[in-house]
Amino acid sequence: MRCPFAFHQSIRSKSSFSDSADAFLRGGVGKAAAVLCITLFGALLQSCSDRERLVPVETPHDGFTTGPVAVYPVAVGPGMAVTDSISSGSFVFPEGGDGSLSVARIVDAALEPPMGGEGFWVEYTGDEELEWHQAYGTNEVPLLWVYGFPDVSPADGEGDADLWWPVMPEDSTSNPAVFPLVRPGRPEGKAGLLPAALEDPWGGRLPSEPGSKYQRPIHSYYFVRHIINRDDPDWMILGNFKLITRWTIRDLIHFLPANLQSHATTETSGRLAMRGWAVLPTDDISAYSAFHYHTTYVAGYYRRLYPMLSYVYQGPKMATEATIAHEVGHYFTHVFFGDDPFEQFSDSQLLATHDIGDEHASRPMLEEYAMYVDYLMNGNILRSLDVEEPHVLFVKSPEVFDLPALEGYATCLLARLHTGSSTIKGLSGATEDIPVVAAGHADLLGVLFGSKPTSVNELLPAIRNYLAQSGKQDLLPAIMERSGWSYHGDGFVLDQNAHPVPGAQVQAVCKTTSSGNREYMAPLQPVTTGSDGKFTLPRIFPGTHWIRVTTGSTTQEFAFTVDPNLKTSQKISIGALTLQDSVLDKLKQMTWIGAISCNGEFDLDNGGMEVDLFTTGYQRVHEASWSGNELTWVYADSSAYFDTVSGEEIICSATFSNDGRTLTRLECHMDEWQRFQGDLTHTRESDMVIEGIPLSWIDTQTPGSWFANFDLHREEIAPAVVGISFVEKYYQSTVLTITATAFRWTGSTMPGWIGFSLKNNNR
Repeated sequence: MRCPFAFHQSIRSKSSFSDSADAFLRGGVGKAAAVLCITLFGALLQSCSDRERLVPVETPHDGFTTGPVAVYPVAVGPGMAVTDSISSGSFVFPEGGDGSLSVARIVDAALEPPMGGEGFWVEYTGDEELEWHQAYGTNEVPLLWVYGFPDVSPADGEGDADLWWPVMPEDSTSNPAVFPLVRPGRPEGKAGLLPAALEDPWGGRLPSEPGSKYQRPIHSYYFVRHIINRDDPDWMILGNFKLITRWTIRDLIHFLPANLQSHATTETSGRLAMRGWAVLPTDDISAYSAFHYHTTYVAGYYRRLYPMLSYVYQGPKMATEATIAHEVGHYFTHVFFGDDPFEQFSDSQLLATHDIGDEHASRPMLEEYAMYVDYLMNGNILRSLDVEEPHVLFVKSPEVFDLPALEGYATCLLARLHTGSSTIKGLSGATEDIPVVAAGHADLLGVLFGSKPTSVNELLPAIRNYLAQSGKQDLLPAIMERSGWSYHGDGFVLDQNAHPVPGAQVQAVCKTTSSGNREYMAPLQPVTTGSDGKFTLPRIFPGTHWIRVTTGSTTQEFAFTVDPNLKTSQKISIGALTLQDSVLDKLKQMTWIGAISCNGEFDLDNGGMEVDLFTTGYQRVHEASWSGNELTWVYADSSAYFDTVSGEEIICSATFSNDGRTLTRLECHMDEWQRFQGDLTHTRESDMVIEGIPLSWIDTQTPGSWFANFDLHREEIAPAVVGISFVEKYYQSTVLTITATAFRWTGSTMPGWIGFSLKNNNR
């Protein structure tokens, strides 16, 4: 895709101005820009009747040949005009004039004229401002082009030659049309605005110091005029483009978050309201242009705010709804960046040629704003490209290319944040799992236009901050990796004696607590260390994650961080992963429960208060069993005392982290009962589910007397509680039921304590 920000015109061979418009069109060149937004000036003008003086045919410069030259002495007051017999038009001097005006018809041109219009050469020796006034009929639209350096960024590769450039009139309400005769372009040797600048009332900027002038006189012009009928088919096509553009602007404002809508409405209907429209020939490129740059009678150059959209109206590059959405995306970038930042942003990132999937080292964002608006409006980009499947779109390996630097990648990342699909196609074509955020378009437009990132590296923290608002920032590394922001690297596994560990299974892991503790692996299957303990991971998550190493029944995890600002094509050095004696392995040698504690203040519905649950009485004679990371404890026991029999049943499971340092989930159910002379007299049921109890102490130094404690205290408890319940019943003449109604962990009678202890003996 070519850059949509600058006007591009192909340089063509010389063409005679004596050819008719029909012959010009038959020549295969096509119609050039028909400018819709014309402005008219209705003031009556006074005319100066000085005699003209004809001189022979001459060729001024730049490869143009002219006919006889009419020379007019100029000595007029403000607003007065000189009427010219060559062009049958009026040259008006708003400030008055004092000098000499020369006019000649162009016979042969260095560049074919737009739409077969009439061409003229004009030179004025004075310093005052000069205007061209063109009368027109009821059903007509006057158009004007001036030959000069084009209105493009200095970064544009095609901005190094003079072109025919449309000149916009000042008003659209009266007749004749008033065109300022200013030559487009920035002064030679001046790549941007001068450091010190002043705002002018028309939205332009004039240098406060004289800048360098063109080598030719400031008032020397080649211009082309043409009058088109309003019922011309090309004019009607542009009308449709305008309508769709206005719909797109309206809809995009509707999609914006509420805090941005007012600014967008104010700017698009006021200061940045679209002032110019154009249809372009087949071989041109549709574009949004924010400014006009002119050399003027003031030394230096002049930047004028002039929002304008130009659309190719026929041929393979004809503008579509996707084109319009794209250009509106650029327009809204201007709306939210503001004039100077937008000019700097576009100048620094505008490229002469570029396409989807091209790699740009700086990871630029200029095109991503436009492409995301296209995706928002149409569900894809460029009418058919699916940005929700970046590997299908690019078919490029992140080991070879820096994927975040590919044009279109940032749009893909935003699309993955929006879509509700939980699968994505990998580089191999296989379907992979990926977290779902399902962000709304308003949220993502807020990330873009609210944060205004100028690079993908700046976009990343803006996305992270957005996800943090809902506690989903832990999903981002997996989304990035699955969509191509994936690294690769190598390392080696050692034991505690620094010996290589062969046959170990190694894999990068992204843990996502916000999605139910789901884990995402990279690569999908682990790699195996060689005889030297070395391994290579072809896929690694950006940011902070874990590298999991499994040897036999032992699994250990190592925190690892990759700077996402690094190129994905750069190999990452993981270094040595040294295995330690596993805490989990030691826990698995402890099969006896020391205690289960659930203490606090539990308000009861009968006005009483319970302070502890799970006060077990038979646990020391019942051993637990291990399966993987889970310890299961199930038993039923009872005892008799004369006519009374009491008993309890326990069902408990404890699941531990791979390193054994966290009791990730504790589920306990306890039934206590009592019978007297065979009749049930009392029952009590207690249940609790707790997640994330840390290891507080472990002692494996004393043979035969190991123990490990996992504890939570006071304020730590509430966030870890999934559920707790307590129901007690007394069976008398009627059944009395007592239940817990509230749980307090920071009370004064019994401060909260959740505990679970293991031992390797039943003493």
